Amino acid sequence: MGHQGIVVRVKPDGDMVVEERVHHDDVGVVHEYGQPRSTVPEPQEPLSRRQQAMVASFRAISTAAGKWDKGTGSEGAHYVGSKKNPFANAGMTCGNCTFFEGSNACSVVEGKIHSKGICKLWVIPESSMEEGE
Repeated sequence: MGHQGIVVRVKPDGDMVVEERVHHDDVGVVHEYGQPRSTVPEPQEPLSRRQQAMVASFRAISTAAGKWDKGTGSEGAHYVGSKKNPFANAGMTCGNCTFFEGSNACSVVEGKIHSKGICKLWVIPESSMEEGE
């Protein structure tokens, strides 16, 4: 038996439609009109419904428009490395993020990504977060 999941449909004009699926076995990104379907793998730890939608949406955007750069401009993820991450002690690190691929890589941000860095696109399971002061 599957679970409830979020699917994002990207139309040719770039519009995205977010759908909730009941008994859908994954959270996925579907490209309509003959474009390939990309499935978001099941996270190691449970994500909230909002986080599932964020993962599907960010992956759809990354697929349609390319990865975000690390900069602070309009196309940037506002990434900071480990030495400048003020939230690392609270568990807010790239290494805990759903998008972190290990080996200093991210599935939605381009370039070398340090496991103790952070950006504005983070999606981290609640169980990986520690209460900050």
